[in-house]
Amino acid sequence: MNVAQFQHKLAEMEEENLMLRLQLDVYRDELFKKYESFLDEKLTAEMDKKLSLDVRKAEADMRQKMQEEIKLLREELQRLRALGKVEPKFNKVEKTVEAPTLQATA
Repeated sequence: MNVAQFQHKLAEMEEENLMLRLQLDVYRDELFKKYESFLDEKLTAEMDKKLSLDVRKAEADMRQKMQEEIKLLREELQRLRALGKVEPKFNKVEKTVEAPTLQATA
């Protein structure tokens, strides 16, 4: 093999090497895009899952607070009913109150 043939073969191999590098770059970009998409989907799914758990926890907390408030209100109602049976009941006398009126002078 002479020098000219060697240089020609080297140029062909360099061109092939460049084409392979370009293909590798394209594949790498595609893979990176797919990976980003996968991560976005996974992150979205995790966020949805966490949000769902947070919402369920908030609902459970609210339900518990409401049950405690209902319990306290029932106890207060029973206490008031018990007091109503023990204490004498007073009759309320309603008085009519006259409101002062302004009379227009002519």
